[in-house]
Amino acid sequence: MTVQPEVGGIGGYVRWRPRMVRQSVFNDMKATLAAAGFTGATPTIALKYPVNVIEFFPEFAIYDTDKVQYNTIAVDNGEPGPLEEYEVGGMFSRDYRFNMALYAESDGIGLAMFSDLGDRYTGLTNFPFVPLYNYNEATPTLIVNMEVLSFQYTRAPQDVAPYEHHLFFAELILRDFVDQNEVRTPFP
Repeated sequence: MTVQPEVGGIGGYVRWRPRMVRQSVFNDMKATLAAAGFTGATPTIALKYPVNVIEFFPEFAIYDTDKVQYNTIAVDNGEPGPLEEYEVGGMFSRDYRFNMALYAESDGIGLAMFSDLGDRYTGLTNFPFVPLYNYNEATPTLIVNMEVLSFQYTRAPQDVAPYEHHLFFAELILRDFVDQNEVRTPFP
């Protein structure tokens, strides 16, 4: 069964779209980690430390409570690319690049976590799309399914992090579809 990303949802304009894309990616990532057993009320994977998805790693930590804990994934803002014509007649696309870092408790946990995210985003366990929701509304509505162009991850080389630090990096690239025919001015 093939699903076309541009036909899912209601399409059209969403105010603060890059913020909605970012929130949709965060929620999808948290749902994927919960489904894989890493998070939730009763995680099925034995972890010494809980899994956290945060917006960024702090640059420095003065107190122990400020330090980054194991099993923390930091996701950046998701850099939007230029709006490009996707299809004649008003269909446009914009790619978003999300970089993330995982400070894992072990290499096994780091590989398992990013492997499960890779399976999800390459379409092995779900469709290779991330739903874009409009969180500006009281009840979020599906706007469009963003296509996953790629997901890749790697362990940090020895010269970046010593062997006892289990640091992993990943990159998720999504394609958002905007129907220009549905775009309306958000202000009266």
